[in-house]
Parts: sequence; structure tokens; C-alpha cells
Amino acid sequence: MPRVFLFIAAILFVLVCLGVLFIEGSVWVGEHLLPWLEPFMWSVLVANALVGAPLAFFQRTRPLAATVFIVASWIYGLTLWFWALVLTYTLWGVVAVFIGLFLLGVGVVPVAMLATLIDGQLVTTLELLLLTVVTFGARSIGLRLALGQGRVSIRYTRY
Repeated sequence: MPRVFLFIAAILFVLVCLGVLFIEGSVWVGEHLLPWLEPFMWSVLVANALVGAPLAFFQRTRPLAATVFIVASWIYGLTLWFWALVLTYTLWGVVAVFIGLFLLGVGVVPVAMLATLIDGQLVTTLELLLLTVVTFGARSIGLRLALGQGRVSIRYTRY
């Protein structure tokens, strides 16, 4: 019985160490990627407003507009996720990031909002919230445009 307990404890220890290494590596990637990702995200936002939005008004260009909005939403989401990851790690440490990642990966965004709010960084909290709205707004616009063109089908199953 003690051997089984030690074996399970060793496995759990290895899994926790791997989780910490994953978090540390992700934060390192985020810290090095954000200086390029943030200006790129802003240029995509401007391009979305100047190119993607006008394309949505014309029937023939709506599929392209749908693609532009959906791809842009992934860029916004990637920026948001890495920013929230780095903020959470900086303000509250690896345990808070682990809890955030335990909430299906996107949990670092609400944890970062909570961390910045408690830390008194109201402007940063609002920026995180605004980027979340922009991310899901662009995705829903893109999906609505795609659904209007018959390019995406959603099937509902009745039980």
C-alpha cells in the first residue's frame, strides 16, 4: 500500500512540475510575443474598420468580410489571452495562472480582470473587458455574415 501511495504522489509531483514549466514557458512566450502582437492587433482593428466593415455592405464581398472578421477575432483573442496570462502571472503568480488555466484556458482572462481590479488598475480592467467585447463582437459579426451567405450550417438535434 505505501508503494502505491508513493507512486501516485510521484506522478502527481511530475504533473505539477510539468504544469509549472508549461506556465513559465507560456508566460515567457507571452512576454516576448506581446510587443509585436499588440501593434499588429491594433493595425488589424484599423483594417477591420476600414476594409472589413465596408466589404460587409456588398452581397458579393460578404464571404470575404466574414473571413476577415473571424480571423481578426482570433488575433484579438490571442492578444487578450497572452496579455491576461502575463498580467495574472505578474500580479498574482503561478498559482493564480494555474487556477485560470484550470478554468478551460480562458479562465486567465477573468482572473486577470479580478487581479487588476483588486490591484486598483481600473483602466487596465476596462481595457481587458473592452478587448473581450471586441473579440467576441468580431467573431459574432463574422459568423452572422457567414451564416447569411449559407457558408456555415448549424444543425440542431431534437431529443
